[in-house]
Amino acid sequence: MLLIKYSRNQRSETETNLVDYEPAKPESNQMLFKPGELYLISYPDYEQNATWLKSYNFHDCGIKGSKIELFRALGFDRENDRDKRKKLSVNTNSTGAFKRSISAFLNNRYSMSDPCCLLVVNQQLLSDISAGIYLKKNRKFDAHPGWRNDPVLQLIEEAEENPAMEEIRESLLGNSYDIRLARTLILKAANSTEPVLILGESGTGKDVVAKQIVKHDKKFGNPFSSVNCAALPDTLLEGELFGYKKGIYTGANIDKTGLFVATEGGTVFLDEVGELSPANQAKLLLAVESKIIRQIGSNVSTQANFRILAATNRNIDHMVIQEQFRDDLLQRLNTIRISIPPLRSHPEDISLLADHFWSKLSKKHKLSEEFHQQLKAYSWPGNVRELKTFLNSVTDIFGDISPGPEHFRAIWKMRAATPPGTARGAQQDASKLLRLESQLRLTNLQNIIRGIKVSARPVLNGGQKLKSAKMLTGN
Repeated sequence: MLLIKYSRNQRSETETNLVDYEPAKPESNQMLFKPGELYLISYPDYEQNATWLKSYNFHDCGIKGSKIELFRALGFDRENDRDKRKKLSVNTNSTGAFKRSISAFLNNRYSMSDPCCLLVVNQQLLSDISAGIYLKKNRKFDAHPGWRNDPVLQLIEEAEENPAMEEIRESLLGNSYDIRLARTLILKAANSTEPVLILGESGTGKDVVAKQIVKHDKKFGNPFSSVNCAALPDTLLEGELFGYKKGIYTGANIDKTGLFVATEGGTVFLDEVGELSPANQAKLLLAVESKIIRQIGSNVSTQANFRILAATNRNIDHMVIQEQFRDDLLQRLNTIRISIPPLRSHPEDISLLADHFWSKLSKKHKLSEEFHQQLKAYSWPGNVRELKTFLNSVTDIFGDISPGPEHFRAIWKMRAATPPGTARGAQQDASKLLRLESQLRLTNLQNIIRGIKVSARPVLNGGQKLKSAKMLTGN
């Protein structure tokens, strides 16, 4: 069976390893479940080996859902059973949230003298985490034949051997599974002629992905045009994309060629495509499907040859459900979908990114391990952009130094904000989650009401017709 082992070493660093374990070999039992070690095991493997595992006398800490704080969930805040081995069942499908919980616990609350912990998780969660660890540590799949049939992992492995990947890796840093998958899809998109949809929160690097696709695209690499759909009013955006005839607007003294025609043989990048109005969505759909472009005020259509990359920080699938974005347009843009994960979902990449940005700011000093731990403990709502800006603030304010936790807290104090990890900061995070949950429930309620109205419309219309007929006949 496969176990994921996290352990603390004498330098207070966390080491992560995959363990292929066969309980039938007694000589191996002494190598597991020592102090300072935390293990992940899947529910099926735990059930099959429950008799053997019970011999280790794990204290059952119950079941926890997605919102989990491991220090309390494992009972480390209770003195009476603090020194016992602990088992916790975790019921969540959120890989990012679970990895953040583990990272916060191991880096801030767990030491090599603490008792062993066993976390029982679902099979998919274990597979996602183990795949990321395996890809980070290994180059070939031969050591784990069970993964050899996973087509996604095969794609990632093949892409790692591509010479172009070195340059893409420098632009989109990270060793986590999601980042490696995004880099792989960049290569696939560069070899395709179909539209690409790039999704991700603000600050994750959607524009970086678009530029890398264009840079490695041999057919539609040049020319390259970009427009932010949220930065222009509807009419101006339509004119920017499709062009217009002289005199159609006040101040339109000459004919304007739109980006779609001007970028003949190249790529048009539509940033924040989720902000398009319904009218412009319909026009964009026609342009994507037929490549037929008509200037505003013209009766003549032009056949153009271009490729579209589209990006948005909004949940485009929810927008379709709420009828804010056309489903047919989404399907046309969705040929290749590249999702850039928020930084909080892959905290293992924060140190790599921070060191990369810091190397460009300081030639004399390096970031300390304590400072790295502070960076990892923060959720970074502004993602990579916020991390880079934060490090710029450190050098601009304190100069070329080796910053410590006190400098991290000082920046937040000067920004009149609550440093991450404080009670008030936790309350603010909880408040944000509550607002998001309220919005989701309101959306679901609106969808239910809309469905009831649609279902009841024939009955209501029939009743109105009957009432009108009675009024006419006097009956």
